[in-house]
Amino acid sequence: MGIFRTIKALYRAWMLRPILYRTLSKSLTALAAMLCWERFFNNGLLHTYRDVGLIAAIVLLVMAWVNYLRLDGVVVHHMMEERKRKPHRRHRTKDMIDFTEEPVDPEGEMSREENWLCGLLSSLAAGVLFLLISLVATVL
Repeated sequence: MGIFRTIKALYRAWMLRPILYRTLSKSLTALAAMLCWERFFNNGLLHTYRDVGLIAAIVLLVMAWVNYLRLDGVVVHHMMEERKRKPHRRHRTKDMIDFTEEPVDPEGEMSREENWLCGLLSSLAAGVLFLLISLVATVL
């Protein structure tokens, strides 16, 4: 029950947009993989929306599970550790006008936990969507 309190404490209303964007990109990537499977690799063994949709749902739900474990504090060494990045090189003149041409990073202000929460919720939403597609294809 403690993880739900953590999710509720971390979630903010402004996180809805990154969650929706990530859900859309993950769903479109999974759909593109399903259609590539249908077009190039399908030999009639697997039905696209039933079987491959279930595989996509399982992959997305595993991604959600990994983010859940990260929020819960589980760390697998060398696999889930953050990579050390080079320090950002400061601009020489440091005038404000020099930074106006740089692209704005909307997720740059998010903490690691908020980033993991957005990943958890987006993977969960996309996984449930593909699970429903697979179930509907199974019934029909």
